[in-house]
Amino acid sequence: MTIVLDGWDQLPILLGIETAGLQIPEVFREEFPQGLRHCNAMCHEHPDEYRWYTNWLIVLRAENRVIGGMGLNGPADELGNVFTGYWIDDNYQRVGFMTEALSGLCHWVFEDSKVYAVTANTPEENIASQRVLLKNGFQRKGKFEGHPFYVLKRSNAKL
Repeated sequence: MTIVLDGWDQLPILLGIETAGLQIPEVFREEFPQGLRHCNAMCHEHPDEYRWYTNWLIVLRAENRVIGGMGLNGPADELGNVFTGYWIDDNYQRVGFMTEALSGLCHWVFEDSKVYAVTANTPEENIASQRVLLKNGFQRKGKFEGHPFYVLKRSNAKL
């Protein structure tokens, strides 16, 4: 993660994946580096829980290219909820990649018996992101931080 905090230019060399031309959606350009710094700090503070703070890169195998990222905001809270966030390159939106990636993340998260639900919020105007959540079985449950709030309970997950 420290590599990404220092800049994406080392990823092709170290991981053998392409990042040239990566288009992070405008809404995440400011939030993304802040989120990575938080995750990095939490990984150092809670090394045994690193997987819950890791930002997972989404790589399109056919092009060996980073097209997005996703992660969690920590391990399950006292109610068994985890919070996820994600983004995808503007050039790869609306073709199902994020729906597939979020499905995989939810399957993996629900392997932990402590997790009761996966939660997310997204801006009201981000209809594509809301569709990703709905396609994965999430239900809208009010608002969080001023944005529509979605919940996927283990019992509703397509496992």
